[in-house]
Amino acid sequence: MPNTPSIASITSIQPFQGRKIRCLSLCVALLLAGGFMVQMVHPEPAYAKKKAKEEQQGPDVDQEVTELNAMLQPLSRKVAAKGLFSPNDNSKLMEVKFKLLTMMQTIPLNDKLVKPAYETARLFKAREQYDDAFDFFNYVRTNYPNTPFALQSTTEIQRLKQQLGNDYFSETPMSVPQPMGDTPATPATSNTETPKSKPSN
Repeated sequence: MPNTPSIASITSIQPFQGRKIRCLSLCVALLLAGGFMVQMVHPEPAYAKKKAKEEQQGPDVDQEVTELNAMLQPLSRKVAAKGLFSPNDNSKLMEVKFKLLTMMQTIPLNDKLVKPAYETARLFKAREQYDDAFDFFNYVRTNYPNTPFALQSTTEIQRLKQQLGNDYFSETPMSVPQPMGDTPATPATSNTETPKSKPSN
């Protein structure tokens, strides 16, 4: 006759199985809670940062930079030919300025703005708008110290000092936007000049 489990043996097994199920449920809950805590401590993994940077260097940025260059080229040619700026040219230059400032804030990781910023500084210098010229030159040399544009910007600032006199610049360090690109910015030193207001005659 086959052995059949008694009622006593069944009732003794059921509490053990219940404890086992509760233990497994507790382990699963602890694992889920641990994963949530890890996500809270490290909310942005490396691949997310890489994706964010790629988004700042995507096709939309390329298109905006292309539009900037398209606006700058005719203005640069006119300056090179020593032509006179029309009111429309002045309006375009100011549009470039504000577009650049906006892009510097919204896509600070993108280094494609360095050349347009330098070209804009040169245009402002040619237009004798020295405050704007200094700001853009100083931005380039401060945030991209290892680029040719930084060296050229430093040279342009030295020429501005020679042209306007040392007393045109104060010794107060300039407040510049956050660094762009992967190259760390060189901290502003105590002798960084900020242009003063040009004295009225």
